[in-house]
Amino acid sequence: MKSILVSVLVWLFTLTPALSENLIATLSSLEVKIHSQFTGTDIVIFGAIERDAQTVARSGPYDIVAMVEGPRETIVSRKKDRILGLWINRDSHVFAGVPSFLSIHTSRPLSDVASEITLARYQIGLTNRVLVEDVGDTFVIPNKADDPTLDHKDAVSRLREVDGLYKEDEGGVEFLNNTIFKTNFFLPGNVRTGPYKVKIFLFRGGALLDQQEEVLTIDKTGFEAWTYEASRDYPLYYGIVAVLIAVFTGWIGSVVFRRN
Repeated sequence: MKSILVSVLVWLFTLTPALSENLIATLSSLEVKIHSQFTGTDIVIFGAIERDAQTVARSGPYDIVAMVEGPRETIVSRKKDRILGLWINRDSHVFAGVPSFLSIHTSRPLSDVASEITLARYQIGLTNRVLVEDVGDTFVIPNKADDPTLDHKDAVSRLREVDGLYKEDEGGVEFLNNTIFKTNFFLPGNVRTGPYKVKIFLFRGGALLDQQEEVLTIDKTGFEAWTYEASRDYPLYYGIVAVLIAVFTGWIGSVVFRRN
């Protein structure tokens, strides 16, 4: 009898809807086509917070964090030292899984959104991104306190910020009312092609209430797309044609600019 009562209670619990906030967000476009005249474009994220009428009220305003993360890649960071009057590469580190593009927009300063521990857990913020060092067959994630690659990691972020590929905009998310928000992400002309992860986090009172993830695809179009696909699908023929075009162009140039 007792086991039957427990089973009934579990069944009733599963039928009871969860009383909490839900995040609903969408992108202005899920696909971006790059052509020869591409200089960048804006992607708009619209969203709303759906709240059950019976949900217990929480203290503080809602906070939104939206992140766009580009395809990951392996990069090498090198540090130069002056030796005998010459600048020579001395120290280098290889990092795997580095986002080629990273833009983070928040509704308020990150320090007001959540604690440092929570932000670090979800890798929210440029300073909380974990760059994993590739040392052959293993990957190393040292603590910040004893991280010998900290200067290299800072250099990676700094250089990509200069190129417009990394950005952190505190206040970039605008609330149109208490539950509806929007933000604009700019994709510069030097972004890589491939799938981009778009993550939206909903916080309130420092607690993560909900999150959503979308995929944005950036791809080439026109002649650029044709040459790119040809170089990957038919590398031998592509190389032969490229050499022939170079030889023909050089011959045309010699004829046109030939001196009498």
